[in-house]
Amino acid sequence: MLHLVNNKTKISRGQARFDPWFKVRPILESLNAVSRRYYIPSQNISIDESLVGVKIRVIYIQYLPQKRHASFGIKKFELCDSNGYPLHLIMYTGKDLDVSHDDGQAVVIYITSLRPP
Repeated sequence: MLHLVNNKTKISRGQARFDPWFKVRPILESLNAVSRRYYIPSQNISIDESLVGVKIRVIYIQYLPQKRHASFGIKKFELCDSNGYPLHLIMYTGKDLDVSHDDGQAVVIYITSLRPP
């Protein structure tokens, strides 16, 4: 089995700096860094909020009744180019971004601050 991180350095739930995406965080950071470094987006970009349908039990599962394909799932935000290329990906954990499904202003400010001008 492929392991990307050392499980002995994992921070337990309830402690400061706990990261529920501990095991896949290196992949997410690598993808975001490569995208930021090598891809120059067009003038038209958008932020997409979607649910990844899952059947696991996690505390940050979201329910969005307007989503037909997956009403329950893990919420993700992507800054995308008009070609559909993802420029930056954020997996929502329920605590790092204080937004509801009706107010995406905090997400827009956060994601756009990560991109170079």
